[in-house]
Amino acid sequence: MSHTVGTSTEPEENRPVPVWGGLEIGKLRLVAPYLIELCVLVLVVVALGLIPGRMLSGFLVPSIATAAVLVHLVMSILRERRGGPARIVESTTVPVAAAMLVAIAVWGDSAKIPSMCAVGLLAAERMGRFIEILGRRRSGILDVIAGKSPTLLADEWRDNSITAARIRRATIVLEWARFPVAALMGFFIWLSTGSPVVGLLAGAIALAGINPRALRMVTGDVHMAVALSAVKKGIVIRDAHAVQRVGSARVVLFLARRSLFLPTIKVVNWQLVEGEDEKEVILALASVESGVDGRLARAVLEFAKGMGNFSPEEIEVSVTPGKGVVGETSRGRLVCGTRGLLLHESIFTAKYEDWAANVEKSGRRVLFVALDGRIVAMFGVEEEPAPKAMEQMRRLMLIGLDPAMVTSAEVDPAMAMGARLGIENVKFETSENDLDALIEEINSTGDRVLLVGHGRAFEAYLRSAEAGIAMGSSDSSMAGIDARQQGLEEVVDVISSTRAARASVAFNLVTATIAVMMGLGLASSWHYSYAVIVAGAFGFLSCALSTFNGPFVGIARMKKASAAIYVRLRSILGLGRA
Repeated sequence: MSHTVGTSTEPEENRPVPVWGGLEIGKLRLVAPYLIELCVLVLVVVALGLIPGRMLSGFLVPSIATAAVLVHLVMSILRERRGGPARIVESTTVPVAAAMLVAIAVWGDSAKIPSMCAVGLLAAERMGRFIEILGRRRSGILDVIAGKSPTLLADEWRDNSITAARIRRATIVLEWARFPVAALMGFFIWLSTGSPVVGLLAGAIALAGINPRALRMVTGDVHMAVALSAVKKGIVIRDAHAVQRVGSARVVLFLARRSLFLPTIKVVNWQLVEGEDEKEVILALASVESGVDGRLARAVLEFAKGMGNFSPEEIEVSVTPGKGVVGETSRGRLVCGTRGLLLHESIFTAKYEDWAANVEKSGRRVLFVALDGRIVAMFGVEEEPAPKAMEQMRRLMLIGLDPAMVTSAEVDPAMAMGARLGIENVKFETSENDLDALIEEINSTGDRVLLVGHGRAFEAYLRSAEAGIAMGSSDSSMAGIDARQQGLEEVVDVISSTRAARASVAFNLVTATIAVMMGLGLASSWHYSYAVIVAGAFGFLSCALSTFNGPFVGIARMKKASAAIYVRLRSILGLGRA
């Protein structure tokens, strides 16, 4: 029988993925070694516990434990060899602590219990690594490790947050200090008890409990999990620094017309002053607006087309951002804009304020049209809020954020628009060119600003804000989070994820610190072989919990609740705001 070997022409992304027991084969290669070692080590512990002592010679039990330690050491070094000398040294910590227990088994009165605890410590470490892989599988990070990330995130992502940088410095200190600290603790316990075996045991407990890996994992998986979940929504997060900065902001400042409202607007409530020629007014208005590039100008031109066929003049115009436009037409000087612009042109609107007030109650802006110094028409501008905008603002408030909006509209229409969106903090009559002063004002109160929108002013003042999210435009942006092609709901999802990540980082940091302190506490007071496993297990559990992000709802809620307590305590102690 002959066999023909060929190459499949089916696209790789369409080929079926081999699966075994619900886990992809590529990922299984990462899990299998840990699972096999764990099973073997557990069997060794059970065997050492069940076989009667009289059936084993005095050196057989320590010999079995020594073999387990050596195999574990070799496997750990082989896995970490690409991580450099620091990772290789770190991988020896658990085997060294286990070897110290084996030495106690040889020198002490009993060989069985210390040997079982030595192998049990190795099993606990492998169990922790196995649980880490499960957590990373649920969060999607395992895809990145296996090289199956759907984007270039695996190649470009950097865990460069401020918290990560500080923790890395602390980790370096801990990596260099753990062996001297364990040795010193063992030496002082030896001096205080007079027993070298007890001193050796104290050193083993301290070495198992001081786990630099627990600190190293505080931020990495959390921030990457947020980025991966954002990718699924079509949103790109630049790096971990952006995740942290967005998560630490408290005021979400929306550029209203660039993020909270749909891009199209309508001209409504057209009101012509009695005695004026409507065709002449509309022709002059269209001539001025045709020289302006903007959505309001397009809305006015669309309205003019609906009133008849006109051929606008080509004239030069002067635009005041957020106020209006002025141009010299063949029919006179035309001004179209807000009250402020008309007052600047010495044109008074008092006669028409009652009409304007009724229009503004519905959240519509009122613009006046003046020709040669007299008002000839007025109209309203209607903007439609983004879908479910009020619901998304409510979500932001529920997670402890203060949504605010910036608009150039006057106070009455601005507050009415804010009410339609569910926003109480409305910055009215504020041009986007005044963003710098506004952000500085908010910063001076101790709050941090997350800027949401797009445009030149948005890009110019990003550095003044704590962070920025670009949305509502196809132009490139320097914002840390790029959501230009997505809606408000997806943006709020990402903001919520960064807040949850901040809570998760706080939880991970607390558990890692507790694990280290627990190890030191046990080393100084609880001098039993079992204490080595307890001290090590706290560190391994801390590492595993750092990978449980998002999909594990129960653990995510536990992290959030714990972090909320932490943030509340900081507020009570005056150490900072949430």
